[in-house]
Amino acid sequence: MFYTKNLSNNSIINLLSTKNPLISLCHLFKNQQYTAIMQKYILFGFGIIFSLNLSAQAYFSDYLENIINKKSSELIPVIIKLKKQTNIKDLQKSTRNLDKTAKRKIIVQTLLRSHNNKDFDAFLDKLRKKNPSVLKDIHSYHLVNAYSLKTNSNLLKQIVENPAVEFIQYDYPVFGEKTKETKSNTRNSRAGIESGVLAIHVRELWALGYTGKNRIAMNIDTGVEKDHPSLKNKFLGNYLPLSQTWYGYEHNSPYDIDRSHFHGTHTMGTMIGLDTNTKDTIGIAFNAVWIASDPIVTRTEDVRPMSEYFKAFEWALNPDGDTNTIKDIPDVINNSWGVNHEMWPNCNPIEYDFIKALEVANCAVIFSAGNDGPEDNTIGAPAFLIEDSLSIFSVGALDAHDNNYPIASFSSRGPSPCAVDSPLNIKPEVSAPGVDVRSASGHGEYMILSGTSMAGPHVAGSILLLREAFPMATSTELKNALYQTATDLGDIGEDNTYGRGLINVYAAYQFLKQTYTPAPPISKDYDIAIDTLIGKRDYTCKQLNTYTLRIKNKGNNDISDLKLYCILNKDTVETKIINETINPNSYKDFTFNNISLAPLNNSITFHIDKNGIKEYDIYNNYRTINIKYLKDNNIPYKEEFEQKSLSQINMLTINPDLENTWEIDSTKGIEDSYQSLKMPFAYYTPKEGQKDYLLTAAFNIPSTKHTYLTMLYAYSQYFKSKKDSLFILVSEECNKNVGDTVFANGGINFTTTTENTHTSFYPKDASEWKSLSVDLTKYAGKRIFIQLIAKNDGSNNLFIDNFSVINGEINTIHSFIKQKRLKFHPNPSSKQIFFENEENGAILSIYNLTGKIILEQKIENNTIDISNLKKGIYFLKIKNKALNGKLIVI
Repeated sequence: MFYTKNLSNNSIINLLSTKNPLISLCHLFKNQQYTAIMQKYILFGFGIIFSLNLSAQAYFSDYLENIINKKSSELIPVIIKLKKQTNIKDLQKSTRNLDKTAKRKIIVQTLLRSHNNKDFDAFLDKLRKKNPSVLKDIHSYHLVNAYSLKTNSNLLKQIVENPAVEFIQYDYPVFGEKTKETKSNTRNSRAGIESGVLAIHVRELWALGYTGKNRIAMNIDTGVEKDHPSLKNKFLGNYLPLSQTWYGYEHNSPYDIDRSHFHGTHTMGTMIGLDTNTKDTIGIAFNAVWIASDPIVTRTEDVRPMSEYFKAFEWALNPDGDTNTIKDIPDVINNSWGVNHEMWPNCNPIEYDFIKALEVANCAVIFSAGNDGPEDNTIGAPAFLIEDSLSIFSVGALDAHDNNYPIASFSSRGPSPCAVDSPLNIKPEVSAPGVDVRSASGHGEYMILSGTSMAGPHVAGSILLLREAFPMATSTELKNALYQTATDLGDIGEDNTYGRGLINVYAAYQFLKQTYTPAPPISKDYDIAIDTLIGKRDYTCKQLNTYTLRIKNKGNNDISDLKLYCILNKDTVETKIINETINPNSYKDFTFNNISLAPLNNSITFHIDKNGIKEYDIYNNYRTINIKYLKDNNIPYKEEFEQKSLSQINMLTINPDLENTWEIDSTKGIEDSYQSLKMPFAYYTPKEGQKDYLLTAAFNIPSTKHTYLTMLYAYSQYFKSKKDSLFILVSEECNKNVGDTVFANGGINFTTTTENTHTSFYPKDASEWKSLSVDLTKYAGKRIFIQLIAKNDGSNNLFIDNFSVINGEINTIHSFIKQKRLKFHPNPSSKQIFFENEENGAILSIYNLTGKIILEQKIENNTIDISNLKKGIYFLKIKNKALNGKLIVI
């Protein structure tokens, strides 16, 4: 970027979008008045990286400027790019003579360095302290020197004046590409092979032995159905910790939020899917493994801004959190999403910087072109961006079932609105099969979908095959091979319908052979694996656990002198030396005893060190389990669900049907409470017997005290014919669906509000909450577990809060009440409690659910004034001759 006196920002942007902006810049300087360009030199861990530090005044994107001019009082989400940035081209030059591993490591470490933004941080902190209610959600990025936040127009005008700022753009919402479901199954394959596989000449590489072995695919999509038979054995989270294989927004482990089309599952299936039992091959690189992120949602009200996608990009460059390792970085990221064109800021948004950073680190980024065809100028964003002919690599969709390969009517066309005077504005770059593509769907099934979302994964899968064959080639070189060798279709040469044409993976392979010698396919000479893990569970109520591993030699040669490690939460806790020789197709069992877990979430990784042997499968040397340890609870106990996630709470969610389940959501009506436990019945498709479980850790019920389970709940019933239900079970086992039912209710008898609107119910005030108390005295002296079981009938949401277990002394309260020796009548309307058969002078103490005394006084005239108490659940303790300090729940 540079500054001139007589040049608009858009002209500058268009100039820099040309193939050789420096030449154009020199030409421009002959005809324009300009100021001097300032250069700064920044020293990183290796070499000198040059970063242009421009004196140009910062600016707002056009769309953001329109919002600011409207002078709305609402907070505006924005992304701020600072002037101080890593110079990507200089970084490439300074590392070009290094070997591939050293080069990639230095690039990653440089890109992810902590930026020295002390002055700007102090500036934001000062603004926040002065304006705490209008400057929120500040987040800084490392991959690109940028910030996201929400604030008002007035503060934005102050921020843009800061000399560190280059520009500020609107943090616009991002939508997934729409797809078309095809009901007919008549076009799913030809000769038992998917038409897309035949069309792009994948089988020729399979025949050479290239199948994507040891390569990593990633998609940024709606999530992935991890138990699908074509994908479950390929999830890298089976081998490595979940934290470095799944960047989840919606769920703590892989899950596809799109329950209609399973969009993310479908795109991942096209990249790498293979059912090893049936040999159903739907994927291009069927021996690759996958990681994923799930920012794309299916409801408009849940749509996330672009800044959230930046977090996934940043994670992808360092999934394991260690910049000294680079093998965890995905080889390709498939993107089937876009942004409303009216909101797009300009042709030089900050998205450029994130994508370029990934590309220079050899992570290829692929974008679907969009489904807004057949008109011209419909290419989606960010697919229409132009850096050069390859960086923003967009893919159109064609019909591979027709030997003429016609373009799909819905496939978005170019040209790009950027660089209108440059041949680079031709979009898309290439085309791939995207009509009636058969791939993975939900519940182990398959579905036929159409869209450029289906075309992009064909290109991403092809990148994986080429990466296996040419590990020394850069991601740019791999994309260039597909670009240069595509089969020309439509108008002669590159056009705004097909781009360069239909990709041909085998031709791309031959093209790369002119520069590189192909790496031979990995042989099965050596392949040691952790084949079986005995003792694996998702949760436990015991701190000490034992695991037995079966180590199998799946290769063709003997293997010996191995080390077996047990790594608990990133710390090695035990090492075993394997001195025995393990023959081909033989196995040995090894046991790790008394592994001591930390409370809540644990990651245990078992790893075989194979002593530098080049193996057929480098990932089956690992086996990871993610296990939640429910540590015994103390009494009194209270859970208010103010954490962001149930994973942070000493409870376990069990979701057998993999549909919507217990979650935490925002609510109102309870003092000092902003979130509650929620069962989203409103979004369920009714299925008879559909249940979701919430299991607590153990409670050791005292043998000499009276114990209660208490909670608040809110529920609204849509239809009288629908009866969502709640069951509470008590068990002496740490397991679901066993025990005594101590509470059961649902439907109209369970509803807490008279409001019956056909919208998703959320409690708005205290009147929509009710209290529930369950006597647990019969379990005195026992160690019990409590289960909440929600049974769906497709009606409306259920909320629970202030879940408490509190005890007092065992007494004869109930017999006193039954004998009418004591009567009390809470009467909120009169703000008094009336007592019968109670002597004056008795002492009444009132406790809240935390056990704190909030009122204590003598009973006079058989009444107590409770006008200062708020609505809720309280305990009364009466000290007189008969009760002598017993507890009563009201």
